[in-house]
Amino acid sequence: MEGQNSPIEGLYPFQHEAVNAWAEEGHVGLLEMATGTGKTRTACACVSAIMELGTAFIIVVVPSVHIGKQWIEELRPLGPIEINGSNPSWERTFRRELRQISFGHGSHMVAVAVMNTAATQRFIELAQQAANQVENTLFVGDEVHWLGASEFQRALVPFANFRLGLSATPNRYFDDEGTGILKAYFGEKPVYEMPLRKALKTEKPNGELLLTPYEYKPRFVSLTDEEVERYRKFAKTMARYSNPQNFDPQRVKNARLGASRIVKKAEAKAAALGDLLDELGESLHFALIYCEDSDQMNTAREQLHSRGIFFGEITEAESSADRQKVLSDFSNGYLDVILAMRCLDEGVDIPEARIGIILASSGNPREFIQRRGRLMRTSPGKHSALIYDFAVLATPEILEGTGLNSIKDKELARIAEFSDDAMNAEAVVASVANLWVL
Repeated sequence: MEGQNSPIEGLYPFQHEAVNAWAEEGHVGLLEMATGTGKTRTACACVSAIMELGTAFIIVVVPSVHIGKQWIEELRPLGPIEINGSNPSWERTFRRELRQISFGHGSHMVAVAVMNTAATQRFIELAQQAANQVENTLFVGDEVHWLGASEFQRALVPFANFRLGLSATPNRYFDDEGTGILKAYFGEKPVYEMPLRKALKTEKPNGELLLTPYEYKPRFVSLTDEEVERYRKFAKTMARYSNPQNFDPQRVKNARLGASRIVKKAEAKAAALGDLLDELGESLHFALIYCEDSDQMNTAREQLHSRGIFFGEITEAESSADRQKVLSDFSNGYLDVILAMRCLDEGVDIPEARIGIILASSGNPREFIQRRGRLMRTSPGKHSALIYDFAVLATPEILEGTGLNSIKDKELARIAEFSDDAMNAEAVVASVANLWVL
């Protein structure tokens, strides 16, 4: 990664700033950069900088096999070892490379490991042996928020003297302990930040915008009388077990989740989706529709089928090959829509996508920020993107005395987050100013 094709030579100015900021902190820190700003490209330059310091062992830990394969391609000149459960020969390859470097027949080793394998004792012991043979060990955590989860924290190996974390959303939702683990490992604050608002105003050297601007169009629906009744029952349960005399955190959590699911799966969203599809008509191309579960996905599938719209599906069930076929057909224009369920939130590059329809979203900022990011990558002929976000209207009577204002607040927080950086921010604010939203 040195010489004329060195990643450092091809960086944008702000990416140079990120690499330099990380170096100034002793090559330890977290880069908090919006989706689409080139975190992987910047990280490769960091890898190159470490390799110039002497012999090195590079560990890149990723959340999924799909993202791991992207890193394998980026680092291919370095001969990376692919480490995951679907590559049973990885240990044999690792031991062979370890022998070579221990005999002085190489200057570096590179391992790209999926986080569940990276957290195993077998990998950690081998990684320690590799680290013992080199001058420096660099740990790179991609989408590093995942590594704060208790089951993956072991992957944060203590023997890495250089550390780099990458994420658009590094803080873990409702997990202060996990967030604290990440801060203890990478540093209390990011060493460099490129927030979305700044990224939207940043130009490439050729004068083109770094990201595609977007319009945000919330769509509002109401609960049925039956849904309102179920919602209020969950509210009563939560109120009862929030009381210090009857305090039961698990029942409170279950009640909150039940109320939240009613909002996510509101019956009226089916007809509202149909209305939106009719409204978009022939302009419905390169669209992503995010669903909560299989029931909602079936509903969306029926709406698309009835209108003769060509679509593919991506869930957690498809093979890597099937997923790639859907993405390829979508990029080539053979499919107008991809239906997604618990997928396409991160690590998938679909620059052609220009319409996002969010039928259901959790209150987790990481989820909706990542989904927005899918729409903002640039592509030839793509001048702007559209985000349609389904939210549920309420009345003060529904919320009164329920103790479920937090659900409303999460929905409003998402609307505020999306609208703040949208091209039509003022219009969105005016449209929701007097609405009660669940």
